[in-house]
Amino acid sequence: LSIRGGTFKGTLDKLEAYLDPGYILDESGEVMVDPNAASVAQIGGEKFPSIQAAVKAAKTGETITLLTNVSDVETIIIDNGKEIDFDLAGHNIEFTPGSRFEVQHGRLELLGKGEVCEKGPTFAPVVVRGAKTDLGPNYSTVVIGKDVTVRGWAGIAVDYHRQTAAAAAVEASYGAAVEVNGTLISVPDSTESGSAIYVQGRVKATEGNVPKITVNSSAYLKATGTMSAGIYQAGYADTVINSAAIEAADADSVGIEIRAGKLTIEGNTVIKGGTGGYEVGSNGDGSTTKNAAVAVAQHGTSLPIEVTINGGSFEATCAFSQSTPQDHSKPEDIVVTIQSGEFVGEIDSEDKIDFIHGGSYSDPVNSDYLDNTLNAQMYSTNRSPDAPYSYYHTVQEALDSAQPGDNIVDLNNPPDENTPKFTLTLKP
Repeated sequence: LSIRGGTFKGTLDKLEAYLDPGYILDESGEVMVDPNAASVAQIGGEKFPSIQAAVKAAKTGETITLLTNVSDVETIIIDNGKEIDFDLAGHNIEFTPGSRFEVQHGRLELLGKGEVCEKGPTFAPVVVRGAKTDLGPNYSTVVIGKDVTVRGWAGIAVDYHRQTAAAAAVEASYGAAVEVNGTLISVPDSTESGSAIYVQGRVKATEGNVPKITVNSSAYLKATGTMSAGIYQAGYADTVINSAAIEAADADSVGIEIRAGKLTIEGNTVIKGGTGGYEVGSNGDGSTTKNAAVAVAQHGTSLPIEVTINGGSFEATCAFSQSTPQDHSKPEDIVVTIQSGEFVGEIDSEDKIDFIHGGSYSDPVNSDYLDNTLNAQMYSTNRSPDAPYSYYHTVQEALDSAQPGDNIVDLNNPPDENTPKFTLTLKP
């Protein structure tokens, strides 16, 4: 309960506890703006003593501008289809532990320059909840501007549709949409590390307007702490990474772990994971994989997974990992396709074969992982010093791409100790 106006009669001694910041109760019982309260936000020419008051007053399409740094902010809910642009204007918002921007039905765009954070890492300073039934796309939308930093246990959390204690929760988040152009930073709480983007594992709807997450080229996702993740997608969402930077390089951390849903990686995306010992273990309530750039690890919910990598660079002890660490796994519902990219680290797959169609690699790739039309291997430090191994459909195709000093192997007739060795010199 929050009170920002009205006139009250009767016993009023407990009413003040429910007044929004910047409001007072006068002697007549009227709630009014505290004349001594500093303005913290404005819409056009009208100023407000609290962010909550500005959000309540804002009409769809209006911009709220922050006037100063604000701390100890309680939860702000965007609902009823309201669409708000929030210009931080060089200032910061610090929520009390457990409080946040929560978009339940509407649109929030954070723009300008500034930071939104939790006073103590608890969950996330920005939470998106979609609808319990499919009411179309963009039911609950968050856009993070390129100069905005969001910092918390998770930077952004996509949660399922929770109801009152008396009503059953609906394990869906239809129409949730997140677009990231800025910086998301995950910091550990008192017991465990989080992720820059977190999709709750009880988001289970797999058809229709499932949650959409887009991470664009100006975005930077950073996870800190042991066993943290740049993105931890436990529930079902459709995520596209396009030339963004994702870093989770602390001990036992993973750049992206997807346990359900879709993941497409495009362009010049850079993903870094930890460099300690690579390990996969069962975990029904958190990350399963240590020290990987991209980890595909189907959850115990056994939801489908589809991963497509069309480009980017991936660096960790294990550059790409696929596993089914939980009981009731359905590896037949996992689809992996690697078309391109630079992979520095091990490639490991528990269940999938024939999924690599291109790319360059720091070490020779297990032939089971190669598409069965790839028949030649090239070793070339000229092309990629860190990932010199690449694969071609024919030896002739590899020769056509070769440079002086490159080494080509016919995978249908691999060399052994008795194979004669020749030096091929290519004329300029």
